[in-house]
Amino acid sequence: MAKKKSSIFLSSSRSGRGTAATIAAALRAKGFDVFFDIEEITIGMDIPQELSRALRRSKFMVILVSQEYLASNWSNFEAGVAIGESFNHPEKHVLTVLLRGVKRSEVPSLLQPSRALDATEMNDDELADRLGEVIAAFQAPPGRSGAGKAGPSAKVKDGAKKVGF
Repeated sequence: MAKKKSSIFLSSSRSGRGTAATIAAALRAKGFDVFFDIEEITIGMDIPQELSRALRRSKFMVILVSQEYLASNWSNFEAGVAIGESFNHPEKHVLTVLLRGVKRSEVPSLLQPSRALDATEMNDDELADRLGEVIAAFQAPPGRSGAGKAGPSAKVKDGAKKVGF
């Protein structure tokens, strides 16, 4: 029986929903359990409570940072809860993805310690594939970093700028 892959929380602004939907579908196809709010939260649900619950269950939070994300109160709430969870639970990881138009220097200091992937020159499918590789590498047994793919201490390769992963 195959080991179930980790739970991933996708955080994006409204303008990043298309990218997030593509990533969610691609990661699910790879066997990951993905929480994407517009697919999971319905009318009448307590949004902050549902987001907090999903963040607590997730091992990975992927933050898709766009200019709109940086200006969004909801996005800041999600990022704050994720950072808090990662401080309290070292097995949880915050993965920041810089989308078109965002420079590392614009990312709030709260997210500066997190790993960052510069995806400003990737299309959605390339980004989804790269995130799947990075997350799988984090899950690899000690001493096996995903057959040479970037893990927690490696740098991003394969067409991405070296920013942090």
